[in-house]
Amino acid sequence: MFDWSTIEKIDAHMHLLPTEVHRTNPDMDNEFQYAKIALYFELMDRFNIKAAVIMPFNDPRLMSLDFNAEAVHRNLLQIKQQNAGKFYAFADLDPSHSLKESCRSLIDAVEKYDLNGLKLHPQNSGLEIDSPYHIELVKMAETLKLPVAIHSYPNRADSPDAAKKVANLVNRFPRVTFIVSHMGAFQWQEILDCPAYVDISAILPAYVQAFGTQGCQRILHAFGADRLIFASDFPCSRLLPSEAIFTSYFDILNSMDFSPDEARKIAAGNISSILKR
Repeated sequence: MFDWSTIEKIDAHMHLLPTEVHRTNPDMDNEFQYAKIALYFELMDRFNIKAAVIMPFNDPRLMSLDFNAEAVHRNLLQIKQQNAGKFYAFADLDPSHSLKESCRSLIDAVEKYDLNGLKLHPQNSGLEIDSPYHIELVKMAETLKLPVAIHSYPNRADSPDAAKKVANLVNRFPRVTFIVSHMGAFQWQEILDCPAYVDISAILPAYVQAFGTQGCQRILHAFGADRLIFASDFPCSRLLPSEAIFTSYFDILNSMDFSPDEARKIAAGNISSILKR
């Protein structure tokens, strides 16, 4: 028997706000008050998290004081440099920019800011996931050999991040490595047969609440250990207080019947192979 709280992990989807943002908003009273590097380091030590992937929001107001993607990328590079080997980070998207500007920004994200992928968040950007804007950015990511993470926690079948739309986009780009964040939520069956990894951030406790432990286990095994990626979405959760996210996740995962080899793939092996490509 192994304990998910102690096996070595990479948290493949989490959020930190730069120190300058916290300094400017000292009275922050939402979950992002916990999105601090020092606090997250404590969690890394406590739960054997060897590294983490910082995901932006496609809303540069949240991660910079200049409110633009370049400032976000500059802040992400600084976090990476000041904490060598602890963090990876995906590039942001500023939906107010032209497509040409966003493509240039993505190139700079790699060449100037040493970022490790592209994050698309259709709900925040207001852009359909299969819009021409996103399609051209995915083409640029393909050229740059970047993985692409897509937020997919849709509320309706016509949501901009609806799982069926995500699957259609993924199927158009067989040479791009995709991570569907939050597993397409309750539209997960639309993602099941498309060639993408899925991260379990945000959705795991919702599956247990909706379907019970056995139902959650059936969903995870339907995807299989070769596609699942451990991720917390810390400090964000629709069901849990920020401080309870990790302990709740590990309690759930400990009740699943993954073998030690499968657990190692999910905990770190799959995301490590993506980040090394």
